[in-house]
Amino acid sequence: EPFATVQKAVDMAGVQDTIHVHPGTYYENIIIENKNLFINGQAGPSVTILDGNGGRVIEFHNVNQPSMLKSFTIQNGYSEANGGGILIADSHIRLIDLMVHDNYAFDDGGGIFSIQSTLILRNSAISENSTGDDGAGLQFFSNDTTTDNFLEVDNTEFSNNECGDEGCGLRAVGVGFEANITGSKFVENSGSSYVGCRIAGEGVEFHIFNSEMIGNQAQQYAAAGGFSAGANGFLYKTNIVGNIANLDGSGTNSGGMSVWSGAEVLFLNCNFIDNQAAYGAGLTVGGGGLAGVINSIFWGNSNDQLAVTSWEDMGGSAFIFYSDLQGGEEGINVMDDLSTYVWGEGNIALDPLFVGE
Repeated sequence: EPFATVQKAVDMAGVQDTIHVHPGTYYENIIIENKNLFINGQAGPSVTILDGNGGRVIEFHNVNQPSMLKSFTIQNGYSEANGGGILIADSHIRLIDLMVHDNYAFDDGGGIFSIQSTLILRNSAISENSTGDDGAGLQFFSNDTTTDNFLEVDNTEFSNNECGDEGCGLRAVGVGFEANITGSKFVENSGSSYVGCRIAGEGVEFHIFNSEMIGNQAQQYAAAGGFSAGANGFLYKTNIVGNIANLDGSGTNSGGMSVWSGAEVLFLNCNFIDNQAAYGAGLTVGGGGLAGVINSIFWGNSNDQLAVTSWEDMGGSAFIFYSDLQGGEEGINVMDDLSTYVWGEGNIALDPLFVGE
């Protein structure tokens, strides 16, 4: 006979069972420990809803492959600490085809909070979640270098999430993990800084492919997002468009992206278009950060297409090759003697003649 609650099915399940959940709204606060379950919403997320009703919706502790949560809406979760919608700890899990919205955490991870875990997130929408601090949509933290924890995000949209500080769409920080983001969107998230997508940490490697960062808003800096604290990686075929920083008027940078404090980032075939900040509106590199720009377009950014600056006596460095930068070298703001750029081969300053919106 079907169980009346998801929690009852979890409690009765074996270590690697599959649980099929019929359509309906389930007002629950589900806890899963030491069981590698596949929990499937049979009719899809629009009609299979897990509602936290003022508590955390679902949490996973010490679960591993082939654990999966698929085809649910996760809504109305609340935590006075971390992870209002979903909390994942010391686990390896796949989240597939989810709609995670209207969840809140007082600290971090309003929609999803992952700690010391591997998380694979695919084909999902993370929207209208909020936090008092960081990572309103998704907060991923791992500093356990004895494991191979990683974050993989594919075909997922982070939109209209709001946080008190940074990484309001996605925040991935720690030590020695890998983050891969493919075919995903960060749209109209809002917060203080590093708003759309924030990746940071020594030994952290990241790759962002075929993604978009559009219309994010920062009270201070780095509206689309940024990379810092020794992280290194690259962005390929990514559009950074219409993001706005410096909303509080404090004179801050990076309507688009920021590369800071020892991070090393390559931008390949990327577009920085119509971003706004007090300076370095398209891209700002500083504090020992290093950015390479190849086959990319900077156009319509205000103020400056690109800026290099110093922080804590460390300059920023940028290398630009085969790119189209409005105003040419005049569009680059070198803000101090510690910062430099290389204007390499193949650069132009010609209207890119975009077609459509």
